[in-house]
Order: sequence, then C-alpha cells, then structure tokens
Amino acid sequence: MEIFLANFAHKQPHCDAEMETIARTSKVITCDHTFKVSKYICASRGSDNKCMKQFENLFIALNEDHKVVGWRLTKSTSFEEIRDLLQLLNDCLDNPLQTVIVDDCCKVRNQYQSIFPGVVVKLDLFHAAQRVIKTFPKGSEWCKQISTVQLDNVWTSCDIDTTTVEGLSASTILMLENIDDMCNDTVTALLLKNTKTVHDMLEEINQQCNDRSFNAYDLPVKQSVGDDHVLASDAQNDPSSEHDHATLLQRNLSSFNLLIDPVEGDGDCTFRSIIKQLRHMLKCNDANTKLTGHLDDLGLTRANVDDDVFTLRQLFVDNIQSNEYYQMLLGISKRRT
Repeated sequence: MEIFLANFAHKQPHCDAEMETIARTSKVITCDHTFKVSKYICASRGSDNKCMKQFENLFIALNEDHKVVGWRLTKSTSFEEIRDLLQLLNDCLDNPLQTVIVDDCCKVRNQYQSIFPGVVVKLDLFHAAQRVIKTFPKGSEWCKQISTVQLDNVWTSCDIDTTTVEGLSASTILMLENIDDMCNDTVTALLLKNTKTVHDMLEEINQQCNDRSFNAYDLPVKQSVGDDHVLASDAQNDPSSEHDHATLLQRNLSSFNLLIDPVEGDGDCTFRSIIKQLRHMLKCNDANTKLTGHLDDLGLTRANVDDDVFTLRQLFVDNIQSNEYYQMLLGISKRRT
C-alpha cells in the first residue's frame, strides 16, 4: 500500500497538469457522482480488521470530448465538497464555460452559476429519460410493451435518422442535440418514438374531452406525484412543487376566464381574501340588496379595506369566544359533562 501511495503521490502533479491542459479549452462539462467506486476504498480497523468505508461517492467532471477535467472522492453529494474543485477548474479556463450538464439541474443550478457566471445548466439525457419513464402509469398495457423490449430487437425496431424522427418537430429534436453523445442513439430513438405514442394518446383524449378545465397532459405529472408531494408540511415545502401547483391552478382558472387575485401573507390573508371577494361580488351584482344589507349590519362596507379586515377578524374572534362548541374543537375549553 505504501508503495502504491508513493507512486500516486509522484504521478499526481503530472496528472493534475494534464487535466488542467485539457480543461483550458473545454466549453461543456458533465458532472456526476458515482457510488460504485467508493465502496472499494476502505481502511482496515486494527481492533478487528473490519473494513471501514472512507468515502461515499466519486465526483467526476468530463468535458465535451469525454475527457476527465476534475475528480474527487467525497463523503456526500453536497455541493460544498466540490466547490473549491470547480473554482480551480473555472480559474484555468481560457474562455468562460458555456454549459454544465448535471443529474439534477433544478436543484444545483444556482450553485454552479455561482462558480461559472452565466453558464447554462442542463439535465443530462439519461436522467431526463428516467423522469419521462417514471411518469408512465404502472400496469398499463402500452407501458408493458415499452418496458419489455428485447435487446436483440432494438436495432430492428428503430429506423434511426440522425436528423429527424417522424412525427416530432425540429424544436423537440434540437433540445436533445444540444447534449452530445450522452445516450446510445438506438435507445434515444426508441424512447422518442414511444414518447410520441404517449403524446398522440394524450392529444386524442384532449380532443374528445369537453371539459376545458381538464388537461390530459397533466396525467403523467399527477401519476408521479405522491401523497407526500401533495400533503406536504411547511418543513417539506418544495419551491418547485409550489410553482407546479400554482401553474396548474392558473391554467384551470383561465379556462373559466378567472384570474388569481394575490393577497399578501401577513396573518390577515384569510380575512382579506374574504373581504376582497365580497367586494367583487357586490361590483358584479349591484342588485343584491340582501347581501349589501347584511354586510352593512356587520359593518363590512367601509371605504378602507383594512378597516373591514379588522372588523371581520374581530367578528370571527367574538363568535369563537361565545360558542362553547367551537372552543372545544380548538382545545380552548373542554365540553362539560
């Protein structure tokens, strides 16, 4: 072992110099952690000779020519463990890096852009294909047909054309051509053809559905959304999932010519939302004298919205405090026996 380590220490400067030379002209890097190598790196514990694992991952960065421009054994996939490595890589570049390809672009985009300003961060084709496959409903007949393709039939089942795939637009192909040689051409063509089949099926459902609030293209997304994603606590709040839900809500409201009227989350947002909605109802239906009269009796027709919000909140508090059943539900008081 000592001989091996001494030999490594002797060759490491030459290896680092070679990687730096390769990295200078790099325009694109692909970064990923592998878990296979680290399990073979361990130290023998003296007390019982048990092999103790020292690292969890091997981080590797390849350029567009598939040459290694950086690597490091890490104890986790935390970006902080590779930050200085990427900074050294950025310092030796002759020109700014153009693209970084990773396995989780949405999560680490900001971190990579903090090292490589202005760089475009994209998802690699393997994980992009994986995300598509995970949306396929399990157990369906056409899903079984896709998943049971025999390897010896792959070549005969695809008519590969490097410039186009029948039925798909040029813009769709362009998204994949930006990632060079990240996946076998045959597998990619097979995936694209089957994705086109799914697209046609969803399009047919959309055309036959008369409900404008329904969008068949939401089905693959909803298939991949579990209970934890929908019923999430504040501690599990994911900004990306919030954006997905907000986008879906906006599209559904648009089908009814409705818009979201934003309300600031200041502690009174529920009462403010109710007041704003009541005022919209009065504007849309001036003849609703019963509603107007009732709001007048409650003192909720003032010129200032904040005044009405305060009044409605106080009415709510008074109602809770005067109702023994409500207090029991809230745990304020116990039901008398």
